[in-house]
Amino acid sequence: MSVSVFLEQTVSKRQSVRVAKREIVKVDRATPRAATMSRGALVAACGIGLATGWNNTNTGAVASLLSRQYGISLAGVGLLTTALFLVHLTMQIPGGKTSERFGARRAALAGLAVIAAANALALLAPAPALAYLARGLMGVGTGIAFVSGSAYVRESGGSPLAQGLYGGLGLGGGGLALVVGPQAVTWFGWRA
Repeated sequence: MSVSVFLEQTVSKRQSVRVAKREIVKVDRATPRAATMSRGALVAACGIGLATGWNNTNTGAVASLLSRQYGISLAGVGLLTTALFLVHLTMQIPGGKTSERFGARRAALAGLAVIAAANALALLAPAPALAYLARGLMGVGTGIAFVSGSAYVRESGGSPLAQGLYGGLGLGGGGLALVVGPQAVTWFGWRA
């Protein structure tokens, strides 16, 4: 190979490298940077997780009391949780679609509103049938709120750590209900 051919190939390779580097920089500048999640958004998301987790398990800690008050077996009390979970399960996909259509924040707030209304109905329920209905409605709310809360973390620029906190507090809300529920009954009465 002659010296001139070697120099032409070397210059050509260097120019290709420069062009490639410029293209990488262009792509990097065109790629949107993820926003950093604000502390307030993280707290709001974790509140959504806690609320959904709490409502998933809050009957378990006071099962004997609910059994006596409604005149149903412990299996009947278990159906209160089953009613919520079956509806919660079926609302996962519609909850995601709702979040996509209306935005994660709005959908999560709507889910929380349904949870609050269902809790109010459950507090007033004089009979098991109405309690089962209220728990089913809670499942609508928890299904929408849980999926939307996760989307809210992502849309707010949450990191994998923020997603982990959200999911962990969603489970932690259930544990908290098991600890606080019996205490609330002691302080405020069985409908607490």
